[in-house]
Amino acid sequence: MIAVRWILSGALVLASAAVQADWVKAGESPEANFFVDLGSVEKDGSNRRFWELTDLKQRGKEGEMSLRARVLYDCQSQRARTLNLTVHAEPMATGKTLFVGGEDPQGWIAVAPKSVSADKLRMVCAR
Repeated sequence: MIAVRWILSGALVLASAAVQADWVKAGESPEANFFVDLGSVEKDGSNRRFWELTDLKQRGKEGEMSLRARVLYDCQSQRARTLNLTVHAEPMATGKTLFVGGEDPQGWIAVAPKSVSADKLRMVCAR
């Protein structure tokens, strides 16, 4: 019973984080708008941990309209990794949660120059 309460309270914390986030637009592509919650940035040396959101312009194949991820950016090595991810049925990480995932098995990925990820890296590393 305690484990169930812990899981439910964790889910509520994640859900409330999306509602209370102060999303700042970090970029745009033909497919999506990209946001960063600058209030969630945690600094640890050259690393920055924060929430980011991808808001799709058209519904995806699985019914998704947005993705919210806790990410870790390495400012010095200019690389990033996803720590956890939720996929939502409505814009701005609202509506039904369609998928919850943990850390990306790909691990660290280089941030491409002149990309939205590079723009996000500049935004959070300046903090």
